[in-house]
Amino acid sequence: MKFIPDGRPDKDRYVPVDNVEEAKYAHKFQSLTDLFQPKDLYTRNIIQEAVGSDVLTEHMERLNRLIEARGEYVYLVRRKLDGKHCSCYNAITKTVMRHHCLECYGTRVSGGYDLYSNTARTDNKIIVASPFAAEEIQWEEWGRDWKEEKEFWTLSWVPLSRSRDAQSYDFIIRFNEDGTELGRYYITDSKPSFSVGNRITYQKFSARLADPPSYEDDRNGKKILLNRGDLIYSIDINKLNKIQGGPPIYDANPLDKR
Repeated sequence: MKFIPDGRPDKDRYVPVDNVEEAKYAHKFQSLTDLFQPKDLYTRNIIQEAVGSDVLTEHMERLNRLIEARGEYVYLVRRKLDGKHCSCYNAITKTVMRHHCLECYGTRVSGGYDLYSNTARTDNKIIVASPFAAEEIQWEEWGRDWKEEKEFWTLSWVPLSRSRDAQSYDFIIRFNEDGTELGRYYITDSKPSFSVGNRITYQKFSARLADPPSYEDDRNGKKILLNRGDLIYSIDINKLNKIQGGPPIYDANPLDKR
């Protein structure tokens, strides 16, 4: 490689100069993007030889390893978007005749929800990760208003809904370290990250904690239900129909089945 006295690469070699006007500004362009278009870096042969795949696949595999290191395993429960109308819903007048319905759980479709089953794991859970987030508790006239909304991220193949137009939301179930249920979180919005060729590399989604049921002990030590919370806490996920899915074949090192 030939250098000019000030230590910079010879600009005449790396920057094509077609006319005198371009020559005036040639010294300003000396980065790698002057040699290659950025998108060409994804498919260069030398990189494929180094990592064994294209850069995007390697990037997604690293995201996989990163989320395994700091993520948590949760259940993904998906709302039904079509099917037989529930008996609580009048499709002609478009009115709901039973608000706390244990047939559709507020979705207006019989059955209400399906459990997503990740075939790469024996417990069928998916993996997500979340940064720290603050909780906000306000006392209102009707009681306690507990607000907690977090931003999670997950891998590209997890089937998240992207629309806010539905009457109900998908939700995830998080767990404590001892296996007890921590809470159920509505997925209020999701944003996939698209890359070259409209390939999704990872997904971010917002989730809001559903109002959990609350209890108090009576004189005999028995728990009395004070507030049944949001309707999704009434769902027994073991009785839901399952939708099977999992990592695509090209993903190296799929999620552990432990």
